[in-house]
Amino acid sequence: MFEFTKKQHSSGETVWYQKINIGSVDIIIRENPDVDWAALRQDKTLRLPSHERWHYTFCATSSIQRRVTGIFTSKEEAAQSLLQYQHQAHQKSKTK
Repeated sequence: MFEFTKKQHSSGETVWYQKINIGSVDIIIRENPDVDWAALRQDKTLRLPSHERWHYTFCATSSIQRRVTGIFTSKEEAAQSLLQYQHQAHQKSKTK
């Protein structure tokens, strides 16, 4: 349904729907505040997987007027938001 391509000169990915650029998705990585660092320092055999240490979210930015459509937990949700924004913008332009 959606196609994601890496941006050439910046971070993030461009989102394509039916060969039309509908916007871009940038990843936001933040450290999990609930990590028990004291326990990890005490027991050096414990390992913390990356999905437990980091929270990954995706910021969707529309190609129309560079509007941020939201922050989402997956690339697909972000892309769906971009498509919905494109449809809304198209409907508004038709009524004017």
